[in-house]
Amino acid sequence: MNSYKYKILIFKIIVFGYLSNLHINAQTSCSFSDYRFNSISTQDGLSQSSVLSLTQDKKGFIWMGTKNGLNRYDGYGFTTFTYDIFGFGKFKGN
Repeated sequence: MNSYKYKILIFKIIVFGYLSNLHINAQTSCSFSDYRFNSISTQDGLSQSSVLSLTQDKKGFIWMGTKNGLNRYDGYGFTTFTYDIFGFGKFKGN
């Protein structure tokens, strides 16, 4: 094998090994035990089981949009806001 090609091959192996090690370290730096997951459903007060949109505001409330209304979750329970078709653009529960 040509010495130039041999040096290039060794260089590629070293770079590949280094990058592989970085990838492994990045995956192990955070574990799922650092997070807490809770399952919430209609039994907890969610207006519908299918959530179409999800966001969190600056105060920490989690807002979930469903076909049955807008749900605000504070970590303990839900407040549901539904559109009142006869209330001239107002939301029930507001």
